[in-house]
Amino acid sequence: MSTTDVFDPITARLAMYIDMINDAEHDLTVRLNAWQAHGYLQALYDLQRIQAGTYGRYSEDIERLREARLDTLADQARALDNEIRAIEGDMRHERD
Repeated sequence: MSTTDVFDPITARLAMYIDMINDAEHDLTVRLNAWQAHGYLQALYDLQRIQAGTYGRYSEDIERLREARLDTLADQARALDNEIRAIEGDMRHERD
């Protein structure tokens, strides 16, 4: 989705959902925002406000962003888990 789409009244709401996907802090929020974006996109298509090619392109963009954000959140969770395990290990070592 390009920055000019934000100024288009038809796709401005879709751009908002895209931002919400990118800013989500939890995987469930990412999934919900992507679901809402797909629903809005489907409504635009059903109302013939966008063409099939545009629908397909935006749908792929939503899925790509969804997967990228989920991967980022999973990486962050793994990093946090590793930090916690390291702290626990240090605490055990100090105790012994």
